[in-house]
Amino acid sequence: MLPPLRMRGHANAVKMEYDERYASYFRRARLLGFVLQFKRQPPTLVHAALTTLIDRWRPETHSFHLPCGEMTVTLEDCGMIMTLPIEGHALTG
Repeated sequence: MLPPLRMRGHANAVKMEYDERYASYFRRARLLGFVLQFKRQPPTLVHAALTTLIDRWRPETHSFHLPCGEMTVTLEDCGMIMTLPIEGHALTG
């Protein structure tokens, strides 16, 4: 049984406030919805759930092995959760 993981951060990190002057740029890039999600506060983390997902992650298959079966998080899933526009050609290096 793993103890729940705890998030750590930098104590002297610069606090970045939302600035309304950038809204037109975010809107044009179709990122305004994503930015506004985190404007008020970062999302609440459930440490026990995070620990469970890390425990069930299998890097060799890039998926979670859950009691109900194997689950993979896709780019479409991330786009829907974070309201990010996913369009156009892929950027590869």
